[in-house]
Amino acid sequence: MAVTVASLMTPEPVVVDAETDVLRCARLMRNREIGSVGVALDGRLSGVLTDRDIVTRAVARDRDPRSIPVSEIATPDVITVPGDATVEEAEERMSKHAVRRLFVVD
Repeated sequence: MAVTVASLMTPEPVVVDAETDVLRCARLMRNREIGSVGVALDGRLSGVLTDRDIVTRAVARDRDPRSIPVSEIATPDVITVPGDATVEEAEERMSKHAVRRLFVVD
């Protein structure tokens, strides 16, 4: 039987509102020991913010992370996979889209 992504995923992913400031997101990532958070707009997943996004789109540009809503620097194209997808299917999707993280959705 193939291993599914649901059996390997982070059990309680963090999703923040699009207006949450970047500093709060960075602290959530630190406290939860994770490298990304989902971004929701009107109750739907609209983006993903990674630790790399924070560094390259805020810190390296001398932007104040307290004053930037996460929606301004998050990556809008979220690559998703259903929970019943196999690890091989997830790996293929990650390779195709050149991403290191997938969101598991129902």
